[in-house]
Amino acid sequence: MIDIDPESMRQQLRNMRFHYHEIENYRLPWNGDDCLNLKELYCEGYGISEIAIRLGRSELATIKQIEKMEMHKKVYNTSEKKERGCYCRLCPYNNTTQCHKECINA
Repeated sequence: MIDIDPESMRQQLRNMRFHYHEIENYRLPWNGDDCLNLKELYCEGYGISEIAIRLGRSELATIKQIEKMEMHKKVYNTSEKKERGCYCRLCPYNNTTQCHKECINA
């Protein structure tokens, strides 16, 4: 892909954000080629704004398509779980200090 110089990108972003109805593919459905290009650019690490400019889409449409294609990484709360007893009555670790470390049902 051809690199876009920063000044040109800033100008295109301004135009895209304030004149969204003039975007090349505004309100057009995503076709197979667009989805393939989106996946390629996203996996190469391009930002949402640059992908949107390259594909002639709005940033919001690009984000929504990434979510639809399930390419984004989900972020979960990594804080520790509350202490609770094992729900598996047959678990050999039930009510022991190893319960949440070893039990596959915890």
